[in-house]
Amino acid sequence: MSNDPPKISLIIPAYNEADRIAASLETVSKFVAAETGTYEVLLVNDGSRDRTPEIVREISPELFPDGNFQLLEYGENR
Repeated sequence: MSNDPPKISLIIPAYNEADRIAASLETVSKFVAAETGTYEVLLVNDGSRDRTPEIVREISPELFPDGNFQLLEYGENR
């Protein structure tokens, strides 16, 4: 992760998105790869009861190898 402040910050809320999260993150990954400058992607898991956080943990290192991705988790849906 760069020490420069990000030019783009993408915040993605997620709740029980196991069926869609992989495709969504692939789209985001392609978008930021095409951009110049620094970026960060923050995915906020809002208490999902399905496999959303596990899927995100599995695929995010490959999709965001530069480390500009964070998974933030809340215990229960708000």
